[in-house]
Amino acid sequence: MTNTVSIQKTIDLYIKGGIAGKSEILKKAFHDKATMYFISNGQLQGGDIQGLYDVVDNIGAAPNLKGNIDSIDINNTTATVRLELTDWAGANYTDQLSLLNLDGHWKIISKVYHENT
Repeated sequence: MTNTVSIQKTIDLYIKGGIAGKSEILKKAFHDKATMYFISNGQLQGGDIQGLYDVVDNIGAAPNLKGNIDSIDINNTTATVRLELTDWAGANYTDQLSLLNLDGHWKIISKVYHENT
């Protein structure tokens, strides 16, 4: 399996977790030490990825969620992905994800995002 296909499978897990509203699926895509950051009202927000898991479990299923990978940039053990998410519980986001290849498995290590209005 190529790196691109492996990365796409990781991103698919992330999207499937959002659709199902289940952090247990999301956790398969993210590294245990992953982080998430964003700007809200001009202020830096975020931290440990557990914040995303909590929100997803509270919101529940987002059956209309769609994800489109705009770009993947791979450099041996690192990669970045730009992901457009539409209709995640009525909101649209642009995610920029950093991934690491750990023991042959691509995991998201950081997520920064912007909510599109």
